[in-house]
Amino acid sequence: MPRFRYAAYAADGSAENGALQAASEAEALKRLAALGLTVTDLGPDRAGQGAAGGRIIPLAAQADLAEQLSVLFAARLPAPKVAEIVATSNRTPAIRRHFQRVGQLMADGAGFADAMEQASDRLSPLFSVMASIGQATARPGQQMPQLATALRRQQKMLGQLSGALVYPAILLVGGVGIILVMSLFLAPRLAVIFTSVNQPLPSAIAGFVALGEGVVVWGLPVAIGVAAALLWVIRALRRPGSDLRRMMRRFPGFGPVLRDVSLARIVRAVQLMQEAGMPLAVSLSAAASAFSTDPEAALFARAAEALEGGARASSVLSQDPSLPAMLREMIRIGEETNTLPQVLSVAATALEDEVERRLQRMMALATPLLTLLIGAVIALIVGSVMSAILSVNDLAL
Repeated sequence: MPRFRYAAYAADGSAENGALQAASEAEALKRLAALGLTVTDLGPDRAGQGAAGGRIIPLAAQADLAEQLSVLFAARLPAPKVAEIVATSNRTPAIRRHFQRVGQLMADGAGFADAMEQASDRLSPLFSVMASIGQATARPGQQMPQLATALRRQQKMLGQLSGALVYPAILLVGGVGIILVMSLFLAPRLAVIFTSVNQPLPSAIAGFVALGEGVVVWGLPVAIGVAAALLWVIRALRRPGSDLRRMMRRFPGFGPVLRDVSLARIVRAVQLMQEAGMPLAVSLSAAASAFSTDPEAALFARAAEALEGGARASSVLSQDPSLPAMLREMIRIGEETNTLPQVLSVAATALEDEVERRLQRMMALATPLLTLLIGAVIALIVGSVMSAILSVNDLAL
């Protein structure tokens, strides 16, 4: 189904940008109007990005929402009442707006699962999948506690991934800052002493002065170029099948981490749907659709097609060398012994643990290397300053 990006204003005057799937542009406009949005721009989503420019609601807030839905449905409240309570009581504004739209869509005749899917793309796709399962089994909140647990696991895993980059980033920013201070302030002042007596600059001081002059002349264009490059990288990483996404998967050390993060999310989603009683082919297809921006999703979609064609899903998964051997073997055993929910739970946990171990090893290697690099930069600066001071003393003599 085609995907359309939009810019609009909500009833409270706040600006919103997002994406939705619809059969046509006219239907997309009709659905947005039903949500109470005043559309200012609407067109095909050629970039293939997520909704709201990728501004997904934080996983911690989504986990809290899953727990809240579990409690409300356990109290046997009807879905419209649940949507009304969440829309007025949840502490996250984006979630309140989402459920206001859910209530509007349900008032127009949509079911809870369809309303959850149409309201916005800022929640995990698993919410609409779990809502569909609950709607089909007449137990809408049964899987919400498991979804909350899965979201918290995902939050922990992604937090470890981003946390592993914080300390190296601080070191790099600190090193660049020290070099800029030396180039823009300290080195030019030392250079004045030598030029005033017509003496050549020490090579290190001359290098820093040249760097400072380059920053003054080219700093703004370079900064704009770097910002544009970062924006392009972010957009490329969000686009399914982009060359940059595939290239990052080939990075030594970091590529396997990204692969395992993606696999853990997909496997955990399949596990949740299997525990809810969904057929394996439907579970694989729904998980692949929910995480379609991950390169590994296509493999699980092919496994679903093979299963519908009479083959085993493991026959497709076991032929892909990019999957860890442990995962291939566990899926094969689980499918043959009809214990896939239990096996997938163990496999997802093993993948999450492997991500943590890989990140710890990367940090154990990167931290001392970056510390030594920054130390070398500081030593160079201190040596340059001391050399300049000694040269000044020689000039005075």
